[in-house]
Amino acid sequence: MANFKFHVVTVVGIFVALALGIVIGTSLSDNIIIESQMSTIELMQNKINTLEEEKAALIVEVGDLKGNIKDLKESEEKLFSLLLKDYEDIDNVTLITFSKDNPISELPIIKRGKISFQNIILIDEERLESEDLQTFLGITQNINKVFSEKMANFLHNGDDLSIKYLEEIDLVTFYGDYDFTNQQYIFYFTGDGEDELLKIMAERLYGLNNKVVAITSLDSKSFLKLNKNIVQISKVFRLDAQIDLINNLIEDAIKVSGN
Repeated sequence: MANFKFHVVTVVGIFVALALGIVIGTSLSDNIIIESQMSTIELMQNKINTLEEEKAALIVEVGDLKGNIKDLKESEEKLFSLLLKDYEDIDNVTLITFSKDNPISELPIIKRGKISFQNIILIDEERLESEDLQTFLGITQNINKVFSEKMANFLHNGDDLSIKYLEEIDLVTFYGDYDFTNQQYIFYFTGDGEDELLKIMAERLYGLNNKVVAITSLDSKSFLKLNKNIVQISKVFRLDAQIDLINNLIEDAIKVSGN
């Protein structure tokens, strides 16, 4: 009987020891996990604090840069205005572009009257396939190419009757006096497929010894297929590009001061 009680006590002791071991082990494991999580949270908080400090520093830096940019723009505009005063106004210019894209009137050199368009020709590309144009040209194929070449010839020869007919069939919208004597031609490229039409017309006029300048608000990729001998000015809304435009419209651009 004593041996039985001894065995019972032994078994109970073993289970108690196991239970205590599990409890102690679980507590230690929980503490390790909690400590690990707390350490991770602390690292994340430190990182957040560092990023917040960097963000605050960047905000200050951006503010300074905005101030610098504003000052630079003001200085650039003042210099631009001073440069413009040195040049006589240019008014023997014909602009050729498409009806849907004509932002050129917003150029500072245009708004300030430094360059005035004697004639403006806006082409409606949607009318290029019209039967009226086909009948006028007497063809049904290669419409764009033939029209572009003929339009260049009309301008070169001062054929206002043909241009007025193109107005009647709503292919072109025309503003001006139809006088193309001693004209400088500006072609505004839009970066679209229709630029091929302007390319043909510009090269034809250039080949007939007319002053031709190609401009775009985009980068120089707009002129990839254009004859490199034609003056090409990209990003024309930049003030330095507009000064370049003035200088190229008339090779010996006259300065008011005579210098």
